[in-house]
Amino acid sequence: MEDRGRWGDRLVFFLMGGIVGATVALLYAPRSGEETRELLSTKMKDGTDAIKEKASATRQRLMDTRDKFESDAKDLINKGKEIVTREKEVISAAIEAGKQAYKEEKESGRKKSEI
Repeated sequence: MEDRGRWGDRLVFFLMGGIVGATVALLYAPRSGEETRELLSTKMKDGTDAIKEKASATRQRLMDTRDKFESDAKDLINKGKEIVTREKEVISAAIEAGKQAYKEEKESGRKKSEI
């Protein structure tokens, strides 16, 4: 997971370096000021659009991941409830068997004392 973060940081720094380099190159290019400003404006718009698309894709991935975690958590909760229910039934059956055994032993003890 940490490698992904480093990769993302490196990509951002690379892109920022590219933008700075392109800006410097455009400022020193043999074009008129108006052409350079128009080119810079176009590049900024393209960069803004690319960032918006990346943010939208990242937001969608986060939403998908959140949905998956929610689904997994619900599944785990349901499985836990099923296990608790099964164990509850086993314990109830054991208690009933114990009560029954106690009753039978108690009755057998009475019969022996009557004899």
